[in-house]
Amino acid sequence: MNDILNDLTVVKRSGQRVSFNGTKVAIAIDKGFDSVYDSYNVKDVNKVYEEVLNTIASEYKERKTINVEDIQNIIEICLKKLKYTDVYLSFSEYRFRRARSREVFEIKSQHKFLKAIEKVGYLARSSNNTKPDEMIDKFAKVISKEFATAYLIEGKVEKALEEGVIYLNDLRNYSIGNTSSAHLNINFTDKKTTDDFINEIIKVIILVKKDQYKEHTLMNFDTEISKRLLNDFKYTFTKELFNNLKVVGLDSFISKKKIEYEVSKINNIDDKSFLDSYLINNVLKNIFDLTYKNVIFKLSKLLKNNFKRMFEILESVITNDYKKIIICLDNDNSFISNLIVNNYLECLQKSNKIITNIYVNDSEKTNMLIFEKSKTCNIHFVFENNKNLTYFSNGEKIYENINGSLVSKGRTLNSSSTINLARIALKSNNIKEFFEELDNVMDLNKNALIQRYEIQASKLKENYNVLFSRGLLLDIDKLEEKQKVRKILRNGSLVMGYTGLVEAAFLLNKKDNNSLTKEDFNLIIKIVKVMKNKCDTLTKDLKLNFVLSEVYDEEVNRKLIKIDKSIFGIKKIINKEKYEPLYKFINNSKLSFEEKLDMFFKHQDLSSSIAHINVKNNIDFKKFLKLVEDIKKSKIKYMVLNYDN
Repeated sequence: MNDILNDLTVVKRSGQRVSFNGTKVAIAIDKGFDSVYDSYNVKDVNKVYEEVLNTIASEYKERKTINVEDIQNIIEICLKKLKYTDVYLSFSEYRFRRARSREVFEIKSQHKFLKAIEKVGYLARSSNNTKPDEMIDKFAKVISKEFATAYLIEGKVEKALEEGVIYLNDLRNYSIGNTSSAHLNINFTDKKTTDDFINEIIKVIILVKKDQYKEHTLMNFDTEISKRLLNDFKYTFTKELFNNLKVVGLDSFISKKKIEYEVSKINNIDDKSFLDSYLINNVLKNIFDLTYKNVIFKLSKLLKNNFKRMFEILESVITNDYKKIIICLDNDNSFISNLIVNNYLECLQKSNKIITNIYVNDSEKTNMLIFEKSKTCNIHFVFENNKNLTYFSNGEKIYENINGSLVSKGRTLNSSSTINLARIALKSNNIKEFFEELDNVMDLNKNALIQRYEIQASKLKENYNVLFSRGLLLDIDKLEEKQKVRKILRNGSLVMGYTGLVEAAFLLNKKDNNSLTKEDFNLIIKIVKVMKNKCDTLTKDLKLNFVLSEVYDEEVNRKLIKIDKSIFGIKKIINKEKYEPLYKFINNSKLSFEEKLDMFFKHQDLSSSIAHINVKNNIDFKKFLKLVEDIKKSKIKYMVLNYDN
């Protein structure tokens, strides 16, 4: 059958002749099922697909060509034969609409764009419980996505996208030209108090979410609050001290201006040496000590109130997982940092929207709070030495940068796309073929990312409300009015994502089980190294930052495996609902803990990824600290603990 189909030429409606492509047949059948059912067994799609291929091979074994219409006729016949009546009727109706559309529109892109209008109509009919404003938002996203597919994406990329070889992330934002995410510089110099600073944080996050559609990281959060909290301490301490001195009648014996001057010079809240010259008796000593303790108590209360308010407001404005907030705590073990971090952790809520990136230090109280909160809250551990570097929630990093210093503050993550490694392995007869095709697909992916970057870079500063103002991004002061944002976005990154990594290795090693071995991992690292070298070469040649990253998005991984199962059947693919990231295979392997840590490090050293490490839910504090030390020694840089029972 394969020989017959490989020799068969398809005659398109335009008269163009192309080689037979079974993938297009499988996708057409898959879309037929999608149009009827919200969920269904992919085995049914593959069953129809196999019947169609067998029918074509049988009826056209003596012929060299087949028309597109004949292929579609055979699909209808097979749907009826196998008693998928609802899908047959939907498929037939769809063909009729497409034929009418081609009569009206001569230009292919116009004909394709009509499908977007139809999708909007079907969306309206099937969304009885959706509110009007939500429906308008859905309509806009569908139109934006279909417009990009019809008019903006080049043909080869569109074909690979439709066939599930690659996936363009967040396609609905493609034509708008907005970027994905950013590590924000939150050094708001005009905000001198903690209240004002937190108010500005909330305001900026609410507004910047209109400019970008995914995640935002607040860099050096406790360091920036430290500056304001020190100002609050100086003001509150001086005010309360003289109120207390006045109560006991000692205010006239001590110079207020001199105390204010001494307090203004301090750099640390816990530095009380400036008081030494005034502690001439126990009365004064008690007044100063009491004042200091009361002020520290008030500062803690101030922090708690602000953090609780911030969490509540951000929770209400972040509407979905695409708009996460990552708050990065430097946690430098100073008195003021511990005061901020401890109050922050005490207020931290269980949330899928707010993630805390925290640097682990030696403070026992802080570590105890981290340990307790890590079981219920989204706490990610950072082991980088440089506090100017951090990560997005999926491990993506933007500081390996050809355009500037090693710092992530103020840089954008422009866009992402995903390569389906399992598909490449499914189509390859051997490892050599796999790497040849991988190189081709990475070139295709590169073209898609650059094309999207050009749309983004051509926008003006005025196209955005907040992102290109207030010093949030690197070099923003160099951007003049009515100027394109290209020079700012060059500091950002283009993410070359990948999925189906482990499944690809299993297929190439001809395995039919789910157990990761050292042999599999060696091939996995070889694949990742090839991709990393390609990204490095692209970065050097094009002067744009290409970042390699494993994809954790379940929607993407489900969509791609669904297409692959439709074409190749379930037998060739491990029977699961989605492609799984490497960490799940590492954790489920029978290797030693030290070997697992080494695997996490080697993968993370080449690619943006998270070391998801499984631990027992009943782990005690001492074992937790030992675990953290072991991970530090393994040189893992970014880690999340997964607690189980």
